[in-house]
Amino acid sequence: MVRCRSRFDNDALGRMDIELRESEMRFAPEFIPDYAKRMSDIVNGYLAFIKPWEIRTKWIAFRLSDGGSDGTLYDTKRDAIRHQSDEFLCAYFCYLNCMGGVTPREAMKFMDYTRAAYNAGMRLPDPDDVNGGPDHFMSVAQHDVWTGRNARKLILPQ
Repeated sequence: MVRCRSRFDNDALGRMDIELRESEMRFAPEFIPDYAKRMSDIVNGYLAFIKPWEIRTKWIAFRLSDGGSDGTLYDTKRDAIRHQSDEFLCAYFCYLNCMGGVTPREAMKFMDYTRAAYNAGMRLPDPDDVNGGPDHFMSVAQHDVWTGRNARKLILPQ
């Protein structure tokens, strides 16, 4: 049992104690950082105002620091990389597989994965490659751990 205060009561301060069972309590939703909300809004905004056949092959660069963008849709990943001051400060997003939009939670996972890959020494963009370099993606096991679908954590040898 959890005891809460309510503003409705007969006591002098206008409060009363209410007992709630934990099953009756509503917990706060998962925290989504501002950079993920910003990225999601930008992605979904372009999808709302640009025709699908025009945007499906476009790329956009998102700053890892705040989730913002320079507002330019690039034709290739290579162009998106070359127009940044430092290629490792951005995450590069293609609309091809996300024509239905992205949620802030998906944007958060994308940005966090890109940030973790850069911190681990991986090089995601390659400005010298004709296609902009290979795209990395997380394994199914890693996705399950990040989303909480699998209660077991990966046990790595020490």
